[in-house]
Amino acid sequence: MPKKKEWLKLLAVLIVLGLLVVPARQAPAATQDDAYAKIKVFSLVLHEIQKKYVQDKKAQELIYGAIKGMVKTLDPHSSFLTPEEMKEFQVETRGSFTGVGIEITMREGVLAVVSPIEGTPAFRAGVQAGDLIVKIDGRSTKNMTLLDAVRLIRGPKGTTVILTLSREGRTKPLEVSIVRDVIPLRSVRFEVLDQDYGYLSISNFQTDLPIQKGLSSSAAICVLVARAFNRIYNLELTIRDEMELAYQGEITTPSRCGRMDQGCAYGRRALLMTFDGDQLNIDRMRVGEDVFLVLADLNAKKDTQRILSSLNRCYPFAGNDVQRDVQHLLGPVNRRIVSEAVAALEAGD
Repeated sequence: MPKKKEWLKLLAVLIVLGLLVVPARQAPAATQDDAYAKIKVFSLVLHEIQKKYVQDKKAQELIYGAIKGMVKTLDPHSSFLTPEEMKEFQVETRGSFTGVGIEITMREGVLAVVSPIEGTPAFRAGVQAGDLIVKIDGRSTKNMTLLDAVRLIRGPKGTTVILTLSREGRTKPLEVSIVRDVIPLRSVRFEVLDQDYGYLSISNFQTDLPIQKGLSSSAAICVLVARAFNRIYNLELTIRDEMELAYQGEITTPSRCGRMDQGCAYGRRALLMTFDGDQLNIDRMRVGEDVFLVLADLNAKKDTQRILSSLNRCYPFAGNDVQRDVQHLLGPVNRRIVSEAVAALEAGD
């Protein structure tokens, strides 16, 4: 009985605190300092739950739950991933995964099929774009997150999942039994419709090209376009040819990525790119171990044209000590450092 009284007190605390953090409609926008001040409210609630809740709760579990609830208020497509969920998500977006082969989204709080992937179990089972998934193996999808739905639909190869679908034009729900299989992820899909027209679909999400913000996004798109035309029209281009065509297209875009960015045409393979004037040599490296990169965003800006202009003044002849130092650093010193780096990578160091 005392425990119940303490729990009721905690509920009262939560209600009061909730009223404190909800601003009035006419109130001015909270400043950043004000937002940080309200974290004290969160800390108090966390302390009260750990102290008085009927079951023991780990702080990490509670904090993750709070963050998930906060992100859920943004839109149906935003999710917070724990480290374990992130690993699962990365498996899902690299090469292949085991599931039924449908692209899904949330539409006004309802789980909906964007489209079945051609040639997959869902496609063969007759799942259609626009179908609403109301149940997964008998479990209602109401208030279910997109990530939770994906987890339920995925599973070991050869196992069965039953989707209950609501389809426009049907008065009763439709149950579809689908056997899970390995679903290959293709970044480029195409179909020749007739002699003069073709259909091209490029996915910049399900791909191993480095396409996130700040990592050659426009260059990767140009590579995908070049690769798609190569496959549609059987141009018999090598990866190097695709890369060169991508560069010619990419320099017409506002980002104007450099020559090195088109190296994403080779995917995750390690490359040694050697530049000498207009000449570019590409050698594939044999890396002994996985390579991990740490990217730091310093929120700084750079003027690429100014940098290149300053460097170009150092060539072909140095006019002062600074320019001679630049030639020395970008010449023999750079070659030595790159040579040592290549040897270390190939040795797995």
